[in-house]
Amino acid sequence: MAKPSRGRRSPSVSGSSSRSSSSSRSRSSGSRSLSRSRSLSSSSRSVSSGSRSPPPRGKRKAAPIQESLVLHVDSLSRNVNEGHLKEIFGNYGEVVHVELAMDRAVNLPKGYAYVEFKARADAEKALLFMDGGQIDGNVVKAKFTLPSRQKLSPPPKPVSTAPKREAPKPDNAAAGIEKDRPMRSRETSPRRRSPLPRRLPDSPPRRRPSPPIRRRGDTPPRRRAASPPRGRSPSSPPPRRQRSPLRGSPRRIRGSPVRRRSPPPLRRRSPPRRLRSPLRRSPIRRRSRSPIRRPGRSRSRSISPRRGRGPAGRRGRSSSSYSSSPSPRRIPRKISRSRSPKRSCLRIQKKLKVGELATCHRKLLSRHGGESRLLRNLSSRRFKTRRFSTLQCLKNVEEEGEGRKVTSLSGLFSLSDHWSPEVSSFHENGFSQISKETTGRAVHALCVKGLVRTSVLHINTLINMYTKFGRVKPARHLFDEMPVRNEASWNTMMSGLVRVGMYREGVGFFKEMCGLGVRPSGFVIASLVTACGRGGCMFSEGVQVHGFVAKSGLMSDVYVSTAVLHLYGVYGLVSCSRKVFEEMPVRNVVSWTSLMVGYSDKGEAEEVIGIYKGMRGEGVGCNENSMSLVISSCGLLRDESLGCQVIGQVIKSGLERKLAVENSLVSMFGNVGKVDCAKYIFDQMSERDTISWNSIAAAYAQNGHCEESLWVFHLMRHVHDEVNSTTVSTLLSVLGHVDHQKWGRGIHALVFKMGFDSVVCVCNTLLRMYAGAGRSEEAELVFNQIPAKDLISWNSLMACFVEDGRSLDALGLLCSMIRTGKSANYVSFTSALAACFSPEFLGKGRIIHGLVMVTGLFDNQIIGNALVSMYGKIGKMSESRRVLLQMPRRDEVAWNALIGGYAEDEDPDKALETFRTMRLEGVPANYITVVSVLGACLTPGDLLERGKPLHAYIVSAGFESDEHVKNSLITMYAKCGDLSSSHDLFNRLDNRNIITWNAMLAANAHQGHGEEVLKLVSKMRSFGLSLDQFSFSEGLSAAAKLAVLEEGQQLHGLAVKLGFEQDCFIFNAAADMYNKCGEVDEAVKMLPPSVNRSLPSWNILISAFGRHGYFEKVCETFHEMLESGVKPGHVTFVSLLTACSHGGLVDQGLAYYDMIARDFGIKPAIEHCVCVIDLLGRSGRLAEAETFISNMPMKPNDLVWRSLLASCKIHGDLDRGRRAAEHLSKLEPEDDSVYVLSSNMFATTGRWEDVENVRNQMGFKNIKKKQACSWVKQRDRVSTFGIGDRTHPQTLEIYEKLEDIKKLIKESGYVADTSGALQDTDEEQKEQNLWNHSERLALAYALMSTPEGCTVRIFKNLRICSDCHSVYKFVSKVVGRRIVLRDQYRFHHFESGMCSCKDYW
Repeated sequence: MAKPSRGRRSPSVSGSSSRSSSSSRSRSSGSRSLSRSRSLSSSSRSVSSGSRSPPPRGKRKAAPIQESLVLHVDSLSRNVNEGHLKEIFGNYGEVVHVELAMDRAVNLPKGYAYVEFKARADAEKALLFMDGGQIDGNVVKAKFTLPSRQKLSPPPKPVSTAPKREAPKPDNAAAGIEKDRPMRSRETSPRRRSPLPRRLPDSPPRRRPSPPIRRRGDTPPRRRAASPPRGRSPSSPPPRRQRSPLRGSPRRIRGSPVRRRSPPPLRRRSPPRRLRSPLRRSPIRRRSRSPIRRPGRSRSRSISPRRGRGPAGRRGRSSSSYSSSPSPRRIPRKISRSRSPKRSCLRIQKKLKVGELATCHRKLLSRHGGESRLLRNLSSRRFKTRRFSTLQCLKNVEEEGEGRKVTSLSGLFSLSDHWSPEVSSFHENGFSQISKETTGRAVHALCVKGLVRTSVLHINTLINMYTKFGRVKPARHLFDEMPVRNEASWNTMMSGLVRVGMYREGVGFFKEMCGLGVRPSGFVIASLVTACGRGGCMFSEGVQVHGFVAKSGLMSDVYVSTAVLHLYGVYGLVSCSRKVFEEMPVRNVVSWTSLMVGYSDKGEAEEVIGIYKGMRGEGVGCNENSMSLVISSCGLLRDESLGCQVIGQVIKSGLERKLAVENSLVSMFGNVGKVDCAKYIFDQMSERDTISWNSIAAAYAQNGHCEESLWVFHLMRHVHDEVNSTTVSTLLSVLGHVDHQKWGRGIHALVFKMGFDSVVCVCNTLLRMYAGAGRSEEAELVFNQIPAKDLISWNSLMACFVEDGRSLDALGLLCSMIRTGKSANYVSFTSALAACFSPEFLGKGRIIHGLVMVTGLFDNQIIGNALVSMYGKIGKMSESRRVLLQMPRRDEVAWNALIGGYAEDEDPDKALETFRTMRLEGVPANYITVVSVLGACLTPGDLLERGKPLHAYIVSAGFESDEHVKNSLITMYAKCGDLSSSHDLFNRLDNRNIITWNAMLAANAHQGHGEEVLKLVSKMRSFGLSLDQFSFSEGLSAAAKLAVLEEGQQLHGLAVKLGFEQDCFIFNAAADMYNKCGEVDEAVKMLPPSVNRSLPSWNILISAFGRHGYFEKVCETFHEMLESGVKPGHVTFVSLLTACSHGGLVDQGLAYYDMIARDFGIKPAIEHCVCVIDLLGRSGRLAEAETFISNMPMKPNDLVWRSLLASCKIHGDLDRGRRAAEHLSKLEPEDDSVYVLSSNMFATTGRWEDVENVRNQMGFKNIKKKQACSWVKQRDRVSTFGIGDRTHPQTLEIYEKLEDIKKLIKESGYVADTSGALQDTDEEQKEQNLWNHSERLALAYALMSTPEGCTVRIFKNLRICSDCHSVYKFVSKVVGRRIVLRDQYRFHHFESGMCSCKDYW
């Protein structure tokens, strides 16, 4: 006899009898009572069988349901504590209490918590935002708990003489109905446990201190009405209970007699008793809370916090809050062994468990022949099948008969009546409709038990189901154990192997199939070819399968031929795909689409459009896949008009609402720059997948809308709740700028958190992001952490090194890549050639050129262009032209590289000749070509001969509207000396961007108009333009040339404010500005330590020391630079040789010149030769200087002869001076310096007739001498003085001060040096003329207007004469002031009668 257990449903007969009542609105709850305890009270509670009819009139109505204020938050991580939850949910309202469920065994959170709010509105707001939100990376779920039921303490036991087992009063039944009424609508949200303490097993009954609260009746009994015994009417009184001291409290019964036990302790509810119950933890009990409910059952039961049990304080005595207590135990009575159907049913029902009732049902039907209608109706109501997983199945039944036990299954049964359509269609569709693995395995178990008949169809669909869920091993076992296999069996197994990615096993399966003599079908061949395509490295197997297909004659199968076509497209052999396509006898839309996919993957969008036109010409209609490919190709071509035409065809064909088409439209409009249209389509989409979100994010990213891309990413995480590697890569592509580094680092952290750090494409995007921001160190760190580096990873880091100037590291990375076995492609060699754009890397560039020839990549157009550019940058124009002529195809990029090389080499004739050749070959010119040719026009002589004809060509060819061409024209006219034309072009422009303003800044700076540069910078600020690095660099350079320290400091402060303090160009320009304004200490302070100092910083430091006369520090700094490992460059030796020339360090200067080519492999430039000539000329070694000129490796220019002429003027060498003047006048006939230097040279030697002749020539040629001037900068005004200037408002005071200075210094021993006088007058007049020099007037004004003790700063545009130099030394000694004078070449620091130049300048 089966033992009754707690927590199980009781199939009492009273439940059926209650259903027959006409006034009942609910079915009996006795059959589904959740009571787990027994009662020892005299007034026992019974299972309520009351109806759902409205309560009787006059009774008090039930209280309204109180809305819950408690949220249940699930899926929390173990890092979250109560403080975190209170802080997070406190953002939405006042939080009263937070309780985090803890696992006391391990003292860790269980993963859920309860948050109680003060107001319902705040709780609903928190639910709206936090349900589906993230806390510590986990997506949490929030929902309201059920409102806590008011726990009413029972009234004290009334003293009554009535019998203990009275029938329940009608009002008590109505009260029970009212009690059940508020919980009719069952909610699935969890409920908190009752806070009442748990009662000890041996404790006496608890008396509540609060006064009794009546529930719904005046005198409610201690217990509910007992359920009637089986076969008894619900309205009949229950039988009297036979009390015995040896019997314990009754337990729940299932309709069968129960053996009495010894009385347990009062209200005993010990854990061992719960653990002994085998059915309490059964899966059947857990399934009782399934939201899928069988029809015809009562829904008045609610879900209590712990699987239907009541509150903790009443657990053990009563049932849950909304279910009744079990019926009192009855004395078992025997049932006669009658052969009637009804009595047999009752007897077996008491004898068996609920899970065996269905089998018993079948047994009874077989016993009575299935003829009794009463038995069929009764058993259909009584015997419910057990719910096992998602199925209802039968069990074996052991039957006692004639003294022996018989086990029977009662035959097969049908699943067509199952509530799930997936299972009900099993006999027709097999396992093909099943969407859950557990359901399929359950049905498979029935098949294994023999309860369901199967066929080959069912086994095939079962194999397909297991492979669909990734379970290949059981699928292969089923296939191997099949007694009979048809063609579909082989097809299913092959497609399953391909589906799970076991491509090699698929090839082996095909070999096994052929070995058994099975002829493969077209479906098997198509699956096998697909496996070869997806394998990635199975091209040879694919070619063999293609041969087998051709031999077997299966190419006529459109599916097989389409798969072969797609195979060649996957491996990039689009020509083979085209050949297979043309040989296909039958083509469908999939064939055309596969050919489009091959060309689309190769990036040949034009071919995709051509295939689409051919497809339309043959009358083949497009599907959504082919149409999406065509739309994407229009976006790649940036052809908006073509895209609009395709959109018309999309609308005509009715595909505008297809998801793939909508995604392609969003991508196309993003590519053509129509972000608003892309957003409109995205907003109108009825369904969005991950590709949709990625497309709109890419549309914003491609058009530079960084903030919008981040906002889309935010919405995608919170609305779509799915982010893949493509999303992260798209977002990282827009963050490759120094301004977006904080966002880039945040996304980088998110990459690690989401586990995308092992995805190669994401790592490559991270590399490009850091490379775009100029952070090669971080990019190298990311590269080293990539687990499996591909070719893109190597190429990305190499390009990053090249952009950051780390050429040696880039070449070393190429060597490492080749050593690891990676085959370099054209991208690798292009980056390596870009690293060799310096003359010192010429040898390495030729080695890479040889590698290109060996690998057979010379015919690649991109590599050929890179070779032409490399040789052009180095200055090897002959080799650059030779490479161009050897190229099989010369496009405009190659011609532009050659023209640009000639322009940088300052060879305008070759540049124009190359431009003419390019036009003769029919290669169209673009704006880069025009800009390169304009850059070759450098001198005023080029303006009429080349510049203006080029301007006419630009107008006729339609390039005048191009912004780059306009800026180049402004620069060209400025370089050629026609600044007014530059201003005219600038003023005629309607839209002036920052590049146009920068071009105008460069034009004025080139002409030496520093004041105009500063004015333009001020105008740019007033117009609201944001200055960039070039603007700040030009402004700081102009401030340095004008020596206006205050304006330079203002620009430097503005650059720091705008975040440019770390920009290397602005940093070096600011340091040079402080250097040229006389603040050498400030310049030194700005420079970084020697360990982190770059080459431009070293150059600025050497130039600063040399300009200010600290020649010993110049040499020390140069050797310190060499020790730190920095290789000197072209500018380094110019600054070093200039310092040696001004300091008279002739031998050291010559030694440094020899080091240029000998030690560092740098080809000496014309600037180095000019410094050496000046070095020799200043020291009086004019013969050596002339010899050096004759042995120079390049042709002397005007700077060479001007330097020699100035040296001849100093030392009075007339013969060499005349020869130098003749050469100089040939090169620069309109240069005034030729005549001025010649006149001064003749004047210092007393040849006044020659002086007069030179001046007459200047007048005849209308050449005017550059006037000498000096100025003093004080606060916001600049005072300028010329020779004998009397225009200043304080002229009288200035000359009076000048007379005082003359008296003071003459008293100190000053004697005028009239040898520098350039007029043929007497000595007194010569001395008077010397006192009219501009620097002396500026000195007198500065001494008047500056406070005592302050440093006096004076600036002059020409070289200071020797007598003024002497005056400054005497003044600094007499007045005790420090004087800083900056002339055309250097600074003079006068202090205590001494000068920093040591009288050598």
